[in-house]
Amino acid sequence: MQACRPFFICMLGERYGWHLTGEGDESLLEKTFDIGAKHYPWVGSQRNRSVTEIEILGGALNEDIQVRTLVRCWGAL
Repeated sequence: MQACRPFFICMLGERYGWHLTGEGDESLLEKTFDIGAKHYPWVGSQRNRSVTEIEILGGALNEDIQVRTLVRCWGAL
């Protein structure tokens, strides 16, 4: 996403995204969070969110990003 800035397009469906549930083996997701936090320290405090939400935060909504235009559309296309 860094290479695409300042552009970010997000198209969401009906799924919330990959997130920690406290059930089963979540070691891969935990490792993903650890790697992400090494490169982007703010990710370390976001473990309670889905990967999809973190991608949206990183792509358009974090404070360190200057978004000039944000367009949101809801509903079926």
